[in-house]
Amino acid sequence: MVVNIATAVNASAQSAAASSNRLDGAMAKVVAGNTEVTAAMASIKAAAPHLYAAMHRPSKRAKQMAGGSGRVLANRGGIADTPGSGSGSSGAATGDSGLDGYEGIADDGGGGAASAKVLSPRATPTYYYDVVHNITIPPEMVTDTLKSEPLFNQLRTLLTLCHVSTGHQGLFGSLAVNGLYQDGVKRTKEMRSRGGVTGTINAAKTVRMTNIVKNKVVLYLRQLCWMHSVVPTVIKQPHAASFDNMKSAELGEDDQKALAEALRRIADEYVLAPNHALRDPIKATSSLLRDQLKKMSGRPGTPGPMSVILSSSPFRELLAEAEKNVKAKYK
Repeated sequence: MVVNIATAVNASAQSAAASSNRLDGAMAKVVAGNTEVTAAMASIKAAAPHLYAAMHRPSKRAKQMAGGSGRVLANRGGIADTPGSGSGSSGAATGDSGLDGYEGIADDGGGGAASAKVLSPRATPTYYYDVVHNITIPPEMVTDTLKSEPLFNQLRTLLTLCHVSTGHQGLFGSLAVNGLYQDGVKRTKEMRSRGGVTGTINAAKTVRMTNIVKNKVVLYLRQLCWMHSVVPTVIKQPHAASFDNMKSAELGEDDQKALAEALRRIADEYVLAPNHALRDPIKATSSLLRDQLKKMSGRPGTPGPMSVILSSSPFRELLAEAEKNVKAKYK
């Protein structure tokens, strides 16, 4: 085409008519070539089936429509399991996890053009886990914030979160559900890397789940660990730590006196001002205690790393019970 156009441009200096004729001829040759290529591609498409596999996954609506029919969802290339293919029901073939693998396309053994192939029910593994792919935050996650109240009222609120029941906001439930969520996210990514079909991971939900554990659960547990070291009877063992039992938990008068005395010892040890809020439980708040515990981190008798806290009693037992209950709910 370039040579023909260059020839036409050279000829235009001698004759406008000759230039026009040559240019028309060059363009006609290009168009004719494209027509031949288009026809060749059309014949290739007609001769072979479209096997897009994981590149074209069925939509969520399509999965739901095909869920009860015992059929494999059709790929966009037009390959589908038919009732007469002998593949059996999809539920029995795929199993619970959808990780049984890919059986592939059977060769018909013929020497001519490829005939239409039928995918096995296990050709496209699927994975949907409600706690991961549902856009809502699980009810066990602590989403409420502490009210602006005196420290002992706030500590009492934290105490009510030390239960092992499901369906309600709780510190140990948050840790258990977040563990399931993170495992599900990892499994979803692995499934997609294998070409499987999965639910959608909501990035905003992932960020919020992580922030709840980091900015609420961990900080609250540090304060509860300190409170447990002063008054070890206020946090119950798993058999008595249901939601109904803990929602009525109180800090008795003796408990408050012991906590107030512990706060004054901290203020004296760290030479806090005589009018510092930690010396007066009415003025003190959870945020002040949190900041002070952070400064004390690593010293004997103060809350250590979260792994150490969760491996100590009764936190270890409460977390284990919460994990058992949460797994039973989201199995």
